[in-house]
Amino acid sequence: MAKGSGGGFFRMDGPFIRYGNLLFDLIFLNILWLIVSGIGPALGFLYLTSNTAAGNLPPYIVWPLIFLMIIHWGPATTAMFYTLGKRQRGTDSYTFRDYWTSYKREYKQALLVGAIVTALVGLIIYNIWFMYINTATFGGMVNVIIPLEVLVGVEVLFVAMYIFPMLARFEMPTKDLFRNSFFMANKHLPFTILCGAIFVGAFALIYYVHIAFIFIITSVYCYIAAGILERVFKNYMPDEDEELEQEDLGDFSISAERQAIIDRYLGRSTEHDDLDEGGVVLVDEEGNEIQEEDYSVVKVDKDDTTSAE
Repeated sequence: MAKGSGGGFFRMDGPFIRYGNLLFDLIFLNILWLIVSGIGPALGFLYLTSNTAAGNLPPYIVWPLIFLMIIHWGPATTAMFYTLGKRQRGTDSYTFRDYWTSYKREYKQALLVGAIVTALVGLIIYNIWFMYINTATFGGMVNVIIPLEVLVGVEVLFVAMYIFPMLARFEMPTKDLFRNSFFMANKHLPFTILCGAIFVGAFALIYYVHIAFIFIITSVYCYIAAGILERVFKNYMPDEDEELEQEDLGDFSISAERQAIIDRYLGRSTEHDDLDEGGVVLVDEEGNEIQEEDYSVVKVDKDDTTSAE
């Protein structure tokens, strides 16, 4: 085939295949996220309650059920950022395997973080709604309390935009995740506002344009946000190469393997090495190897030892 712009565009490593694979992965991850996070089942349940006899269920049953459905959005979102973050850094990635690995590994911590964020957002929305319908009771205080509630809600959203990418990138206690997310979100405000604008704009497409965007919009946001926030996270990494070396590759750790080699070289290894890999053998004075049955090991007191001279 003659060289040309068409051939270059459609070659296996060309833009068409590369961006086509990315689009497929984004749609696949978004659908997986909708299912695993519980958002999809929750939307279906809301549809049933508003269009069928299930709508007669009392609110104290409906909303706890919805909360139990969407409680897994934390682990699902963390896994999304982990998978797409690797794509942004140019690291070799396997979409489903990476997603499932992160989901299982960070499940407990991400579940707790997601539950806390969900509870905070729900409490703030309830407080604003309660103040609004009781304006006559609270009087002029409404004009003070509602803006404060909105401000707190914005800070919670800022923290939520950082905490799941950070959980996907680093290992730290939950309280440090919240503290560092709050610190970074306010210190790097331009990046935070940019991510917030993309977040609002992305979901505005669902509401004002077409509901079909729900099948790709979350993964698109996570992909863009992962690239933006990676620039923020690099400010807190002492050495990017060192960070990559400590990254686990399945069950193999580069840093652990390197330390094992150093320990073996210095004689600190606690494991027996195979002879084919340079193990230790016993020899006599002439250099001939002593077979295992030709010697025995006995325990003697230090005072009973004699000089070999």
